[in-house]
Amino acid sequence: MRGKWQMSLFGALLLAGMLLALALPAGATRIKDIARFGGVRENQIYGIGLVAGLQGTGDNVRNSPYAAELVVGMLKNLGFDVDPQQLRRLDNFAVVMVTATLPPFAKPGDTIDVTVSAIGSATSLEGGVLLQTALKGADGKVYAVAQGPVSLGSTIGGGGAGRRNRHLTTGRVPEGAIVERAVPVTLIRPDPDRIFPEEPVLRLNLSHPDLTTATQVAGAINQHFGEELAKPLDGSTIAILVPPDRRARLIEFMSEVEGLTVKADQRAKVVINQRTGTVVVGGDVEVLPVAIAQSGISLVITGQSPGQEEQEGGEEAALTASQAEGQVVSRSLAQVSTADVVAALNALGATPEQIVAIFEALAASGALLAELEII
Repeated sequence: MRGKWQMSLFGALLLAGMLLALALPAGATRIKDIARFGGVRENQIYGIGLVAGLQGTGDNVRNSPYAAELVVGMLKNLGFDVDPQQLRRLDNFAVVMVTATLPPFAKPGDTIDVTVSAIGSATSLEGGVLLQTALKGADGKVYAVAQGPVSLGSTIGGGGAGRRNRHLTTGRVPEGAIVERAVPVTLIRPDPDRIFPEEPVLRLNLSHPDLTTATQVAGAINQHFGEELAKPLDGSTIAILVPPDRRARLIEFMSEVEGLTVKADQRAKVVINQRTGTVVVGGDVEVLPVAIAQSGISLVITGQSPGQEEQEGGEEAALTASQAEGQVVSRSLAQVSTADVVAALNALGATPEQIVAIFEALAASGALLAELEII
């Protein structure tokens, strides 16, 4: 019975995913996946704390004298008066930096994960417990309090054959911090740019600024609501006028905007990992006719002249890559793309260094119709 229920649940999830895919137009993206509203943001918080319960892997008093001061301060808060000079060994304590990210709309009582990192001479936080630590924002106010056992994720890989994690001075406390103060969120405010004079507006900020995408987002909003509510301010920001009848139901209005779909545009880009030779192409990037010789590999790309494809018997574009040893890869194509170039170079067994050098030469010659980024 349980197996049937699990299978039916899997089938339902699969069907829901297929229906969602069919519901979105081809190439369409929800606005919520490419943009966020101004004022809806995360906030970083941090604090200095102590991890106790270590088995001789904590801070050394000589190398980390401030560890003794923190321990003495903690004991004084608990009603114990201790002389720092009496603390000869503190290797079961470690001073740590505690960091966390406060999500938007977090309320007092919510829990968030924290990261704990040793800042002294401790060699391992394994088995330790973070003692109560106040986490502050950039304004100096306490927004959360963290405490709990530190998890290092001691194995990497599944099963019993996992490798031991060698990075033992950084760990996490899952849901280890309790939010004590909410960050005020201001969503709607007067329009400082006077796009909509004397009217409250929302700001929609694109994750990846693009003039075309900003224009398309504004157009999709205006078309959906049947009036000119949105105007792009630049390639990153769209100002949205909130209609008077929607101001009392602002969250519903924002949700409706987020659910609209647009065809997001992007700049043609080629990213190459020079260590592995991996090439990531942001689209079907075309390569113009060019001839390049680099480190024993020759690459020749020929193409049609403008309008030649309309002539009877016009020649197709061609890609020929060859090595000094005599190996040749030759293809006839309607047009040559970066994917074709990568496939030909891989067929010749080109090294990552050779692939990077050839694409750099393509970009320098102007034959690569895209931005090149090497990481």
